[in-house]
Amino acid sequence: MQKKRKRQNKKRNRFIQFFKLLILFLLITFSSAYLSLYGLSNWKVFNIKKIEISKTKNIDKLLIKRKLQNKFNNKNMFLVRNESIQNNLNNFPKIKNTKIIRRIPNTLILSIDERLPIAKIIGSKKIIFTIDKEGYLLEKISINKKNNLPIFDGIQINNLTIGDKISENSLKILLNIYKIIMRKKPEFLKKISNYSFIDGNVLLFERNTGIKFLLGREKFLEKIEKLFFVYNNYPIAEYSEIDLRFSDSKNEIIILR
Repeated sequence: MQKKRKRQNKKRNRFIQFFKLLILFLLITFSSAYLSLYGLSNWKVFNIKKIEISKTKNIDKLLIKRKLQNKFNNKNMFLVRNESIQNNLNNFPKIKNTKIIRRIPNTLILSIDERLPIAKIIGSKKIIFTIDKEGYLLEKISINKKNNLPIFDGIQINNLTIGDKISENSLKILLNIYKIIMRKKPEFLKKISNYSFIDGNVLLFERNTGIKFLLGREKFLEKIEKLFFVYNNYPIAEYSEIDLRFSDSKNEIIILR
C-alpha cells in the first residue's frame, strides 16, 4: 500500500513539475514575443535612414529614392507596409514589379523589375509613345529622338494615357510576331524597322532597304520561317516586295517583285 502511495506521489510531483515548467516556458515565450514586437515597432534604431535601389536601365533611381524618402524617412521600417511602398510607385509606369527587402537596422532595399521599351507607336496628333512587350504605354518621346526601336503601325490608341495597356487585337498580333522573331532569331529584330497592320494584313519593312515583306493574316510562324529562308538565300536587295502569304500542300510559294 505504501509503495503504491509513493508511486502516486512521484507521478503527482512529476506532473506538477512539468506543469510549472510549461507555464514558465509559455511566460518566457510570450514575454519575448511581446518585447520583440514592441521593440521592432517602437525602437528608433529601426527608423528608415537609407533606401537602396537596384540597377535600372530606363528609370530615374534618384527620382524614386527622393519620392520614397519624402514619404517614409524616419518611419519605422517594420510599420511601413509593402502595399504602401508599392502604391507610391504606381506613377512610375516603367516599374513592373518591386521586391522589398528590409535590412536591419534601418535600410530599405528595392529590387525593381522594369518594363523595357521594345517599339514605338504613333498616337493621335502624331504623338509618339514607347511600348513594352506586353503592350503598356511607357512614355512620350520626341519625334526627333533617335533610337533603333521599330515602329508599330496601324494601332488605335485613342483615349489612353501613360501606364495603360493597349488591348487592340492588332497590337497583340504584331507583338506575337515580334516575340516569334525574338525567340527564333533575336539578331533579326534589328533588321526590321516597321511592323504594320493594314486592312487585316501584316507587313514588315526591312530597315536598310525598305523592302516590304507581306505576311498576311495567319500562320505567322510558318511565314517567319519562310522570311528567314528568303533573307538567307535570295538577293533581296534586288526586290522591293516579297510576298510570303501563299503556300500549297507540296511547295512553299514565294513571290518576288
